[in-house]
Amino acid sequence: MKQNIISKNKYIKIVQSLLVIILFLTATIIMVKPFFETQRLSAFSDWLFHVSRVEEIYRNLQHGKWFTFIATATFQKTGVGSFLFYPTVFLYPWALLRFYFNPVSAFYIWYGLITFATYLISYFCMLSFSKSKIRSIVFAFIYVLAAYRLYLGNFVFGEFIAVTFLPLVFLGFYELFFRNGKKWYIFSVGMSLLIYSHVLSVVMTIEVLIICVLTGLFLGHNLLRKRFFYILMSASLIFLMIMPVVIPFITDFINHNVTSAKPGVNVTIDGFTLFQSSISNVAKNSSIGLLLLATLFLGWYWVKNKPIGLFSYILGVFLTIISTSVFPWGSFRESPLAVIQLPWRYLSYANLFLAIVASDGIYQIYQTKVFRRLRKGAPIIFILGVATISMFSYFSATADSSQLVSKFNQNTYLKPAAVTLQNIPQPAQLDKDNYKYQFSYLAIYGETDYYPEKAQKSSGSIINNLMMVNGRAQKVAPISSPNALTYKVKLVKHAVVDVPAVAYARTYVYVNSKRYTFNISKRGTVQINLPKGNHTITVGYNQSKLYYCSVVLAGLSWITLVTFLVIKNTTRLLDIEEPGWEDVDQRKRH
Repeated sequence: MKQNIISKNKYIKIVQSLLVIILFLTATIIMVKPFFETQRLSAFSDWLFHVSRVEEIYRNLQHGKWFTFIATATFQKTGVGSFLFYPTVFLYPWALLRFYFNPVSAFYIWYGLITFATYLISYFCMLSFSKSKIRSIVFAFIYVLAAYRLYLGNFVFGEFIAVTFLPLVFLGFYELFFRNGKKWYIFSVGMSLLIYSHVLSVVMTIEVLIICVLTGLFLGHNLLRKRFFYILMSASLIFLMIMPVVIPFITDFINHNVTSAKPGVNVTIDGFTLFQSSISNVAKNSSIGLLLLATLFLGWYWVKNKPIGLFSYILGVFLTIISTSVFPWGSFRESPLAVIQLPWRYLSYANLFLAIVASDGIYQIYQTKVFRRLRKGAPIIFILGVATISMFSYFSATADSSQLVSKFNQNTYLKPAAVTLQNIPQPAQLDKDNYKYQFSYLAIYGETDYYPEKAQKSSGSIINNLMMVNGRAQKVAPISSPNALTYKVKLVKHAVVDVPAVAYARTYVYVNSKRYTFNISKRGTVQINLPKGNHTITVGYNQSKLYYCSVVLAGLSWITLVTFLVIKNTTRLLDIEEPGWEDVDQRKRH
């Protein structure tokens, strides 16, 4: 009899989990379908930087090359290392989709996959934290449809991907430091996936985690001594998993005068703008949406008697404040905080903590007498109500984005670049026919990020593919291949040839199929001495054996962890014992 009850409970849990997955899959389809059907895209801001990286990966995959290190078909064929120092793992699914779908469809499917993954991760993380399926569904809808996250999904794809894993990071942190240290691997997984997504988000996450640790120590939690072994285990696993991301920084970035996006806080949003955008519920960099704005003012009341909820509320309010000019950023322009460049990036974290509070407040509505009277029908009615309101909120927030692609616009429809070195128009409407034109334009943001410092100062001539022969410039047309550029040159006499390809620590040169010694020119590019005659110059980049070993070690670490979790029984990973929709405490009250 007892065995039958256990089997029945497992069956109920499986069915409920499947229903939740179907709910989120349906929500994702409803979100993406209207945009997908237009078969148009609107490109602006960081779009071209990210899509160029996807295009490079896709072209290399066409040639059977899985690793992309430098840009040879995009970014004006300069050999820039936009792939060495900016993670690319989650761009590969987008690139692989290009083999089966047109580029517009591939993007929208990829966007849908990231959104669906965010739904599931946020749901299961809240489920582990609260043990309430209802609250977890509410949290997932609030977090996924937060106005700032929807804004990121337009073109800020590094942060957009990173937001997917923030709930996992903070759940792992909570388990590691405050609840069940034996679940230390959750933090390892979350941090590793975050590092695979966006390095700057890692820096900001560490800042927030430091606040959490200091708060815990202030409140008397002896975090480090009691959890030292688990912390060490978690850190070791993170190190193994992220080695492929870290090694290029060690071999080619540190002490090599390679530039990145310049630190400094030069642009902020004021508090009134955030209030105005949020109350309008629009997906902008200055908006947290109407619900989270209400939470900002009312959330304290919902969680005033709940220590973790109250801390989440205070942290959410603080992160919202520092994302605006209300915080005195002018006094911190030269501080380590300036590395974040754009303070509104803290809204990703404000969204997370305010969504925790908002989900608690909305869940309290479910616990009122009105829904108790509905009995068995209460969960379904409540969930459908939340989902419906969420979808209305989503279409309200994305109305502007929808307007840009809903109809063909002759004025913004992208045409071939009329002149060289022309910035891509803002915005630019794309479809499968003109998609390729964008790669002949300059990216407004990121075109010369990760140039060596010397090359940054001479970027104009490099981008214009000017080869310097004994100091005289001549236009060349590089031949692209995976991680290599080839140039043809005819010399009437011995010459010093400065090739328009930026040089890194592991750059190599072949001349007429033979390895050739080179110097770094005054403009940070490859410079070689050549005798007269016809020459074929190939400039490429190859990673070290250590890098490929790190890829193998990271892969083995993931395989080992997954195997461990399967053996442990993944259905017990989150320690969910109850079969029903409602949490344990509520059932006890009844």
